Amino acid sequence: MIARLLRLLCFGVVLAFAVHPATAADLRIVRLAWVQGDVQFYRSSAIGWEPAINNINIGGDIRVRAAEFSSAVVELEDGSSIRLDGPAQVSLHLSESIDGAPVNRVEIHTGVVEISAVLAARADFRVRDRLGSTYVIAQPSTVRFRVDAQAASLNVIEGEVEAWGAGGYSLLRDGESYSYKLPKPKRTTRRSR
Repeated sequence: MIARLLRLLCFGVVLAFAVHPATAADLRIVRLAWVQGDVQFYRSSAIGWEPAINNINIGGDIRVRAAEFSSAVVELEDGSSIRLDGPAQVSLHLSESIDGAPVNRVEIHTGVVEISAVLAARADFRVRDRLGSTYVIAQPSTVRFRVDAQAASLNVIEGEVEAWGAGGYSLLRDGESYSYKLPKPKRTTRRSR
């Protein structure tokens, strides 16, 4: 009787792990819908950077880069898209909140990146730049970011974006822009004795 209960308990545990083997981040469907030129993606350190092809599923925690004169469109399951015009690189951290709403985090490292956010199912869509400023896309919107070594800018093509940064809070609407200079990296010098 005890052996039977133990087998039943073990079967239940195995079944529970089989039904929910992945984390919430792994359940999000993301694909490289369109690739032109030299585009790569990074899923894990074991594999490194992989060449991208059209319509490949890439998962929800990933980096994508497009070389000079290259482009890529990343498409989320709700129809939102992220377009990179190379040279450009972004990191995507896509998961779900406790109540099941999509949580979209995009970090823009360099380049021109255009985001068309659909915001289905109460999605939370946030974009972060190298400076640490956060931009919250609060309604269906299309925005274009440009980040290079010296400066960054945001253009709201349609919709509305909340900007949170060192300068405080501002709300940007259709046709408005936000530009700023990035700080120069600090140099450390050694003193000779």
